[in-house]
Amino acid sequence: MKHLKIFFWLILILTGCEEKADKDFPTDVPDTIVVQATLTDENHHQEVKITKPVAGQSFEPNPVSGAIVTLSNGTQSTNCTESIDESGVYTSDISFAAVLGQTYYLNIVCKGKTYSAETTILPVSPLNPLSYVPVDENDSLYKIGWVAPDYNADAQDMYKITIDWSHITNIPPEEKSKAELYYYTFKTLDVIELFSPDKEEAFFPKGSIIIEKKYSLTDDYANFLRALSAETVWQGSLFDEARGNLPTNISNGGLGYFTACSVVSDTLIVE
Repeated sequence: MKHLKIFFWLILILTGCEEKADKDFPTDVPDTIVVQATLTDENHHQEVKITKPVAGQSFEPNPVSGAIVTLSNGTQSTNCTESIDESGVYTSDISFAAVLGQTYYLNIVCKGKTYSAETTILPVSPLNPLSYVPVDENDSLYKIGWVAPDYNADAQDMYKITIDWSHITNIPPEEKSKAELYYYTFKTLDVIELFSPDKEEAFFPKGSIIIEKKYSLTDDYANFLRALSAETVWQGSLFDEARGNLPTNISNGGLGYFTACSVVSDTLIVE
């Protein structure tokens, strides 16, 4: 399965190991906000990131400061305070874990406008550990071999793979020491995905620590990720789709997505 680096042309750039697309996006940028907010069933301070839209993949999104952000489950709510160290990132004032069966609400007041969204959370199935394979005869470097199927008619999932070899002392300091990869399983298998361009792979040494996290996806959020992939990393084949507006569940002209995921994780040492 091919790993995907997500370029949110409306949101943000997630760290990964993909080559940038050569095409630029239209420069007509709407005057609104872009929201990235994923609640999880991990007990921690939940995070909401707010930026301005950008004109293309080569642009860094500007953070949105000074917003009033609230998370709620309908009976209890918590304010989210903007990080001192990272503008545009708001963390819940209390730690909590999203719970199955609950509906969660996001409310943002920014420059006189109110944006809102709601989401639910689905259970995640057990995690089958990924595999890695050597890339040379000396077994000095490895790459990800398999993570998950591209297609599953019964469930849709996201996989976040974090690889860290910064603790290995014989690696030159100028070389990369971390990688973050994303994989997806969707309920559809698209021609544009099958014939998408090859992606740059991440190579890592023996002794690297791999943390694999599997996230459940609601159908609506999976549709958003599928549309985003079709607009970005799947582009470049004979079957490119016409560019269009990405789906969103943010009201009042807001962009991006608010969702909730169940999470399971596993840690591997490359041996």
